[in-house]
Amino acid sequence: MYMPRLRARQHEVFAVRNCASSFAASSRVTPILEPVAAPNDLFTRRLGTIAEEGANCDLVLNPSVGDLRSKGSWRELGDYYLENDLLKHHGLAVLSNADADHAAMSRWISEARGAGHQFTLDIVHELDLSVTLQGATYHGVRWNIAEDRTVPASYGLPLGGLPVVWANDPFPSLPRNREYVGREEGIFSTRVAGYKSAGYLGVSDFLTLGRGYQPGGGPAYAVVIHFTYESGDVVRLTQIRG
Repeated sequence: MYMPRLRARQHEVFAVRNCASSFAASSRVTPILEPVAAPNDLFTRRLGTIAEEGANCDLVLNPSVGDLRSKGSWRELGDYYLENDLLKHHGLAVLSNADADHAAMSRWISEARGAGHQFTLDIVHELDLSVTLQGATYHGVRWNIAEDRTVPASYGLPLGGLPVVWANDPFPSLPRNREYVGREEGIFSTRVAGYKSAGYLGVSDFLTLGRGYQPGGGPAYAVVIHFTYESGDVVRLTQIRG
Protein backbone atom coordinates (compact mmCIF):
# COMPACT_ATOMS: atom_id res chain seq x y z
CA MET A 1 0.00 0.00 0.00
CA TYR A 2 1.28 3.48 -0.92
CA MET A 3 -0.35 6.66 0.43
CA PRO A 4 1.30 9.75 -1.10
CA ARG A 5 0.32 12.91 0.77
CA LEU A 6 -0.50 15.98 -1.31
CA ARG A 7 -1.60 19.50 -0.42
CA ALA A 8 -4.53 19.24 -2.87
CA ARG A 9 -3.73 22.37 -4.83
CA GLN A 10 -5.11 22.48 -8.35
CA HIS A 11 -2.15 20.90 -10.15
CA GLU A 12 -1.79 18.15 -7.54
CA VAL A 13 -5.42 17.04 -7.80
CA PHE A 14 -5.05 17.22 -11.59
CA ALA A 15 -2.03 14.89 -11.38
CA VAL A 16 -4.00 12.39 -9.28
CA ARG A 17 -6.85 12.55 -11.78
CA ASN A 18 -4.47 11.76 -14.64
CA CYS A 19 -3.05 8.78 -12.75
CA ALA A 20 -6.39 7.51 -11.46
CA SER A 21 -6.74 4.62 -13.91
CA SER A 22 -3.32 3.22 -13.03
CA PHE A 23 -4.06 3.63 -9.31
CA ALA A 24 -7.30 1.72 -9.80
CA ALA A 25 -5.55 -1.04 -11.72
CA SER A 26 -3.01 -1.59 -8.95
CA SER A 27 -5.53 -1.08 -6.10
CA ARG A 28 -2.53 -0.28 -3.89
CA VAL A 29 -2.36 3.53 -4.08
CA THR A 30 -4.54 5.83 -1.97
CA PRO A 31 -3.48 9.50 -2.12
CA ILE A 32 -4.10 11.66 0.95
CA LEU A 33 -5.40 15.05 -0.23
CA GLU A 34 -5.11 17.97 2.20
CA PRO A 35 -6.96 21.06 0.90
CA VAL A 36 -5.17 24.36 1.56
CA ALA A 37 -7.98 26.56 0.22
CA ALA A 38 -11.76 26.36 0.12
CA PRO A 39 -12.82 23.62 -2.32
CA ASN A 40 -14.70 24.58 -5.48
CA ASP A 41 -16.56 22.97 -8.36
CA LEU A 42 -13.34 22.07 -10.19
CA PHE A 43 -12.04 20.24 -7.11
CA THR A 44 -15.33 18.36 -6.86
CA ARG A 45 -15.43 17.43 -10.55
CA ARG A 46 -11.89 16.11 -10.51
CA LEU A 47 -12.60 13.98 -7.46
CA GLY A 48 -15.64 12.70 -9.30
CA THR A 49 -13.50 11.75 -12.30
CA ILE A 50 -11.02 9.99 -10.01
CA ALA A 51 -13.88 7.93 -8.57
CA GLU A 52 -15.25 7.16 -12.04
CA GLU A 53 -11.84 5.73 -12.95
CA GLY A 54 -12.14 3.37 -9.99
CA ALA A 55 -9.61 5.06 -7.72
CA ASN A 56 -10.19 6.64 -4.32
CA CYS A 57 -8.44 9.14 -2.05
CA ASP A 58 -8.41 10.11 1.60
CA LEU A 59 -9.73 13.65 2.09
CA VAL A 60 -8.28 15.45 5.11
CA LEU A 61 -10.92 16.86 7.47
CA ASN A 62 -8.66 19.27 9.41
CA PRO A 63 -5.84 20.67 7.25
CA SER A 64 -2.65 21.66 9.10
CA VAL A 65 -1.58 24.41 6.65
CA GLY A 66 -3.18 26.98 4.38
CA ASP A 67 -6.43 28.91 4.54
CA LEU A 68 -8.35 26.08 6.22
CA ARG A 69 -6.09 25.66 9.22
CA SER A 70 -8.06 28.09 11.39
CA LYS A 71 -10.14 26.67 14.21
CA GLY A 72 -13.58 25.61 13.06
CA SER A 73 -12.77 25.54 9.33
CA TRP A 74 -12.77 21.74 9.43
CA ARG A 75 -16.52 21.70 10.02
CA GLU A 76 -17.27 23.72 6.87
CA LEU A 77 -14.90 21.51 4.91
CA GLY A 78 -16.49 18.33 6.23
CA ASP A 79 -19.97 19.63 5.46
CA TYR A 80 -18.80 20.43 1.93
CA TYR A 81 -17.60 16.84 1.51
CA LEU A 82 -21.00 15.53 2.61
CA GLU A 83 -23.11 18.01 0.64
CA ASN A 84 -21.24 17.17 -2.56
CA ASP A 85 -21.29 13.40 -1.94
CA LEU A 86 -17.50 13.21 -1.97
CA LEU A 87 -17.41 10.70 0.87
CA LYS A 88 -19.49 8.22 -1.13
CA HIS A 89 -16.37 7.31 -3.10
CA HIS A 90 -13.50 8.71 -1.03
CA GLY A 91 -12.38 8.20 2.55
CA LEU A 92 -11.83 10.67 5.37
CA ALA A 93 -8.53 11.34 7.14
CA VAL A 94 -8.13 13.11 10.49
CA LEU A 95 -4.78 14.71 11.35
CA SER A 96 -3.85 14.07 14.97
CA ASN A 97 -1.77 17.04 16.10
CA ALA A 98 -1.73 19.71 18.79
CA ASP A 99 -4.36 21.80 16.96
CA ALA A 100 -6.88 19.02 16.44
CA ASP A 101 -10.26 19.31 18.15
CA HIS A 102 -10.74 15.56 18.45
CA ALA A 103 -13.81 15.69 20.64
CA ALA A 104 -15.75 17.89 18.21
CA MET A 105 -14.52 16.06 15.09
CA SER A 106 -15.36 12.64 16.49
CA ARG A 107 -18.90 13.85 17.28
CA TRP A 108 -19.27 15.24 13.76
CA ILE A 109 -18.11 11.93 12.28
CA SER A 110 -20.52 9.93 14.45
CA GLU A 111 -23.40 12.24 13.51
CA ALA A 112 -22.54 11.99 9.80
CA ARG A 113 -22.49 8.21 9.96
CA GLY A 114 -25.67 8.21 12.00
CA ALA A 115 -27.32 10.22 9.22
CA GLY A 116 -26.46 7.48 6.74
CA HIS A 117 -23.11 8.62 5.35
CA GLN A 118 -20.78 5.64 5.19
CA PHE A 119 -17.07 6.27 4.69
CA THR A 120 -13.70 4.93 5.78
CA LEU A 121 -11.74 6.81 8.43
CA ASP A 122 -7.96 6.92 8.83
CA ILE A 123 -5.91 8.72 11.50
CA VAL A 124 -2.71 10.51 10.47
CA HIS A 125 -0.46 10.91 13.51
CA GLU A 126 1.55 14.11 13.01
CA LEU A 127 4.94 14.88 14.52
CA ASP A 128 3.43 17.19 17.16
CA LEU A 129 1.11 14.55 18.59
CA SER A 130 -2.01 15.57 20.46
CA VAL A 131 -2.46 14.20 23.97
CA THR A 132 -6.19 14.88 23.71
CA LEU A 133 -6.73 11.81 21.51
CA GLN A 134 -7.72 9.37 24.24
CA GLY A 135 -9.98 6.43 24.92
CA ALA A 136 -12.63 5.52 22.41
CA THR A 137 -12.63 8.94 20.74
CA TYR A 138 -12.99 7.56 17.22
CA HIS A 139 -14.91 4.48 16.14
CA GLY A 140 -14.66 2.51 12.93
CA VAL A 141 -11.08 3.56 12.15
CA ARG A 142 -9.44 1.66 9.30
CA TRP A 143 -5.71 2.54 9.41
CA ASN A 144 -3.16 4.59 11.30
CA ILE A 145 -0.58 6.59 9.35
CA ALA A 146 2.40 7.23 11.62
CA GLU A 147 6.19 7.59 11.75
CA ASP A 148 6.35 4.66 14.16
CA ARG A 149 3.90 1.80 14.55
CA THR A 150 4.19 2.02 18.35
CA VAL A 151 2.76 5.57 18.37
CA PRO A 152 -0.98 4.73 18.46
CA ALA A 153 -0.52 2.11 21.19
CA SER A 154 1.71 4.39 23.29
CA TYR A 155 -1.26 6.65 23.97
CA GLY A 156 -3.36 3.77 25.22
CA LEU A 157 -5.76 4.08 22.33
CA PRO A 158 -8.07 1.51 20.80
CA LEU A 159 -6.22 2.42 17.60
CA GLY A 160 -3.18 0.52 18.83
CA GLY A 161 -4.24 -2.78 17.30
CA LEU A 162 -4.98 -1.40 13.84
CA PRO A 163 -2.67 -1.60 10.81
CA VAL A 164 -0.11 1.20 10.50
CA VAL A 165 1.12 2.84 7.31
CA TRP A 166 4.75 3.91 7.74
CA ALA A 167 4.99 7.68 7.20
CA ASN A 168 8.10 9.76 6.60
CA ASP A 169 9.43 12.72 4.62
CA PRO A 170 12.67 11.68 2.89
CA PHE A 171 12.83 14.53 0.38
CA PRO A 172 15.75 16.92 1.06
CA SER A 173 13.86 20.21 0.65
CA LEU A 174 15.94 23.32 -0.04
CA PRO A 175 14.77 26.97 0.08
CA ARG A 176 15.65 27.83 -3.54
CA ASN A 177 15.79 25.77 -6.72
CA ARG A 178 19.30 26.93 -7.55
CA GLU A 179 20.56 25.26 -4.39
CA TYR A 180 19.98 21.87 -5.99
CA VAL A 181 22.74 22.57 -8.50
CA GLY A 182 25.57 20.11 -8.05
CA ARG A 183 23.63 17.65 -5.92
CA GLU A 184 24.34 14.06 -6.83
CA GLU A 185 21.75 11.35 -7.31
CA GLY A 186 20.95 9.66 -4.03
CA ILE A 187 18.62 7.30 -2.20
CA PHE A 188 15.10 8.58 -1.63
CA SER A 189 13.70 5.66 0.36
CA THR A 190 14.71 2.19 1.51
CA ARG A 191 11.28 1.32 2.85
CA VAL A 192 9.71 -0.12 -0.29
CA ALA A 193 11.22 -3.54 0.31
CA GLY A 194 11.23 -3.67 4.10
CA TYR A 195 7.94 -2.24 5.31
CA LYS A 196 6.15 -5.57 5.59
CA SER A 197 8.94 -7.25 7.54
CA ALA A 198 8.98 -4.20 9.84
CA GLY A 199 5.30 -4.77 10.62
CA TYR A 200 3.68 -2.06 8.48
CA LEU A 201 0.77 -2.18 6.06
CA GLY A 202 2.37 0.27 3.61
CA VAL A 203 4.31 3.51 3.27
CA SER A 204 3.40 7.19 3.01
CA ASP A 205 5.44 10.27 2.09
CA PHE A 206 5.18 13.74 0.58
CA LEU A 207 6.74 12.63 -2.73
CA THR A 208 9.35 15.05 -4.10
CA LEU A 209 7.36 18.03 -2.81
CA GLY A 210 8.40 17.56 0.80
CA ARG A 211 6.47 18.35 3.96
CA GLY A 212 7.12 22.11 3.77
CA TYR A 213 4.39 24.43 2.56
CA GLN A 214 4.64 27.96 1.19
CA PRO A 215 1.52 29.87 0.13
CA GLY A 216 1.49 31.78 -3.13
CA GLY A 217 4.61 31.97 -5.24
CA GLY A 218 6.23 33.99 -7.97
CA PRO A 219 8.15 33.46 -11.21
CA ALA A 220 10.77 30.71 -11.12
CA TYR A 221 14.28 31.83 -12.09
CA ALA A 222 15.56 28.26 -11.91
CA VAL A 223 13.58 25.10 -12.63
CA VAL A 224 14.37 21.69 -11.17
CA ILE A 225 12.52 18.49 -12.03
CA HIS A 226 12.84 15.86 -9.32
CA PHE A 227 12.01 12.28 -10.06
CA THR A 228 12.33 8.93 -8.37
CA TYR A 229 12.77 5.44 -9.71
CA GLU A 230 12.97 1.99 -8.20
CA SER A 231 16.38 0.36 -8.24
CA GLY A 232 16.55 -3.02 -6.60
CA ASP A 233 15.36 -2.69 -3.01
CA VAL A 234 15.52 1.13 -2.86
CA VAL A 235 13.94 4.15 -4.52
CA ARG A 236 16.52 6.57 -5.87
CA LEU A 237 16.17 10.33 -6.36
CA THR A 238 17.69 12.42 -9.11
CA GLN A 239 17.19 15.93 -10.51
CA ILE A 240 17.15 17.62 -13.88
CA ARG A 241 18.05 21.31 -13.65
CA GLY A 242 17.18 24.03 -16.12
